[in-house]
Amino acid sequence: MVLKENVQWDMGGNNGACVELRKPMEGNCLAIGFSIVEQLVTSPVSVSDGGCRKKGAHGGNEVACGTTTAGQCQAAVGAPVLCPVTSDGQGGMALAGVVRQHCLGDSVLLGKVQMHADWLNQELQRLGLESTFYNV
Repeated sequence: MVLKENVQWDMGGNNGACVELRKPMEGNCLAIGFSIVEQLVTSPVSVSDGGCRKKGAHGGNEVACGTTTAGQCQAAVGAPVLCPVTSDGQGGMALAGVVRQHCLGDSVLLGKVQMHADWLNQELQRLGLESTFYNV
């Protein structure tokens, strides 16, 4: 996410999120959504390649299916999907996808960020951001 204005972070320094552009979205991830009182919540999802059959979307190489592993699926359309990063050695998370459709039961259709890596790099560079600020 790129904000129009600078944000003063409580902890000082630059805080941000990495974008996973090199490896496929897979494994145990978190889909972001909203509770019934409009608070941010996370839905743990197990991600598998391809579309979710329940949704009627069979996919292609741009989509993945997230199946909730705990609790109710509360992923919001357009919200980020964060997946573990092993390359940072710290157990961090990186933006790896975006929720594409509302949850249906325990599954949710996800879009892969990796498929749009060239365009994302181009747009972030156009905004004056060096890749070291956002790449994992």
